[in-house]
Amino acid sequence: MSLIAEKDFKVATKFWASLTDVGGIMEKYPEAWNDSELCEDWVFLGCYLHYRESGVDHSLAAMQACRRGPHMKGSDRAFMEGQRRKMEGSSDDLMRDMVKMAKGAGIKTQGRFYMAGLADRRGYRDPGAWVSSIDDVKRVCRERNYECRGIVEHRADERPPAPKKAIAEDIVTELASKALGSDTELRRRVWKGAAKLTLICVNRSQPNMPVR
Repeated sequence: MSLIAEKDFKVATKFWASLTDVGGIMEKYPEAWNDSELCEDWVFLGCYLHYRESGVDHSLAAMQACRRGPHMKGSDRAFMEGQRRKMEGSSDDLMRDMVKMAKGAGIKTQGRFYMAGLADRRGYRDPGAWVSSIDDVKRVCRERNYECRGIVEHRADERPPAPKKAIAEDIVTELASKALGSDTELRRRVWKGAAKLTLICVNRSQPNMPVR
């Protein structure tokens, strides 16, 4: 964590620890809730409210809290600063694991930041979750039809669920062999012709999945 990030973290932590009336502070500074960059990061918001309580006006408090210049909202610089700050807040062990897994998957992490909200099941190994600009985020949101709100805005389309793919015959055969080898009752039922082996095996592994 950089010295600036550490300082802001301490300021925000101290502010939230001393706060006794959350509802009151929200009503006192309503303009903060129109700034999505402030609201999506508790450190940003804590620093902002600390500065407001110290007598700083909205614009300057937001600039200081988010470490951004005038009219930077929605810019690549604001985005990258925010992502850098979040990653700097991660532990050294976590950062090493993230980079190691990403590089193991062939991902170039230099100049890029990991966004968990963009990742699929691969997590740190997902190339789409490592971004370097707002355009990268928008591209992934379009490709994966994600809904995104904040410094990047993208509306997801309403799409019907994708049809389930049929299981190939060789996979069905493999499932059948495994099932017969481990289930005595199933072997007895198949032997007597009381059940269809293919349907039983497929339903056990992938319920409601069609078979080719």
